[in-house]
Amino acid sequence: MSAPRVVPSRVWTPTFGDTRLVTRSHIRLDGPGHPRALSAYHEAAHAVVAWRLGCTVKRIDITATSAQGGVCVHVTPDAYRVLGSRRILGTPFWQETTEQERVAMALRQRDVSTATAALAGVALEDIARAVPALDLLPASETLNGTTIEGQQLRSRSDILRAAEAARRQHRTDAGRDQFIRRARARAARILIDNWPAMTVVADALLEQGTLDGHEVDRLMQAATHRRTVPPG
Repeated sequence: MSAPRVVPSRVWTPTFGDTRLVTRSHIRLDGPGHPRALSAYHEAAHAVVAWRLGCTVKRIDITATSAQGGVCVHVTPDAYRVLGSRRILGTPFWQETTEQERVAMALRQRDVSTATAALAGVALEDIARAVPALDLLPASETLNGTTIEGQQLRSRSDILRAAEAARRQHRTDAGRDQFIRRARARAARILIDNWPAMTVVADALLEQGTLDGHEVDRLMQAATHRRTVPPG
């Protein structure tokens, strides 16, 4: 997948490859421009990544006709496991972490999970471009070479959500860029490792149009043969 880079400007904006996050385009995201199968896999990707990160998936739905094509509602955990002690740099000794350090570690885990789950749809389309046989991307975009533009339009709110997490964690453009790149790559790894499970969820979503959290949990447990554990 192409790595995001920072476009020199007064305000940091996440970009993918050489393309800045777009706000408008001639590409239509409904009807033929947004295949139902892509909507199902896109939202299933969010659900699978969120579930594997220990988030609670409330609902996924592709029945509504909208530019986004669907929705995945999930909630990040209320608590995270953090280190109670850390090694003193350059020594074999350990010291107890402070309350401030533990809070910072928990907040970082929350923001990493938020960004990773948010970029799951982006990662799904990265995989679909690398494996054309999946036949998930709109044929018109594939023919016209506008799949990156379409991806950014479909995932605009997701990218902005990940960018908010990056801003909370880093003060520099370089740090935010790396945060986004790592979250995107992590989402892709989770999807690849759990592809059979995602296919099961996407197929059920295509058939039913909507799945509640209990159904997603049942499908994921059956496909992975185990429950997820909270990150940390």
